[in-house]
Amino acid sequence: MSAKSKLSKKIKKLGEVLEENFKTENLILAEIKKEYDKRLQKEILKTLQQIAIGEELNYDELKQKYGKKKSKNKKKETLQDNNNEKNDILDCINLDGNTYWVNRSEGLIYNEETKIIGKVEGNNYVLNS
Repeated sequence: MSAKSKLSKKIKKLGEVLEENFKTENLILAEIKKEYDKRLQKEILKTLQQIAIGEELNYDELKQKYGKKKSKNKKKETLQDNNNEKNDILDCINLDGNTYWVNRSEGLIYNEETKIIGKVEGNNYVLNS
């Protein structure tokens, strides 16, 4: 066997090991997320109950309005969550003493009234005249 083929086999084996590790990590992360969501939901419901008691509100109405709604179509929910995450991420910048918000995925700059007032070109901020 040549040194090149030995190296190729070692690289292939390493790739297989890495892929298996990624799969294992993803399974572990999925379990962690599931447990986190479960605990978070319990805390939300507990908080809603405390609010209902303290403010003399209807707990069932609060639970219906603010409690987590289970989706029958998990794939659709995940896609919506991913889209919301992409759309909700804005960077706050300060130019000439004014505060602006930048949506890097869209390349747009917003003022505090959420009006588009410019765009991002590379690493430069270009404000409309």
